[in-house]
Amino acid sequence: MANEVVYTTYYIAAPNKASTSGMYGKATGGGEVLDIGTASAQLTGDVCRLQAKGTGFWFKFGESGVAATANTDGNDYLAAGATIDIQLSETQNYFDTAADA
Repeated sequence: MANEVVYTTYYIAAPNKASTSGMYGKATGGGEVLDIGTASAQLTGDVCRLQAKGTGFWFKFGESGVAATANTDGNDYLAAGATIDIQLSETQNYFDTAADA
């Protein structure tokens, strides 16, 4: 199994667009795959779902040029096979990943 990042972006379906609804609407980007250590392109939508395929990785969301670093404050870890949903904004619409050190 390859060690990759799978990500999909969504709009929030709830009328008030509150992310606490847990309901996702139309996917704005579907099942894109990146190698760990590759930064994303600009993301569109309200929510980005990351999935760790193969092994876990470190990740960080931010603006263009964001850089993830393993085992460093300000970066988060996603375990192998896990998924996480991150709400996007104008200052948090890119992500980068780093292999576990």
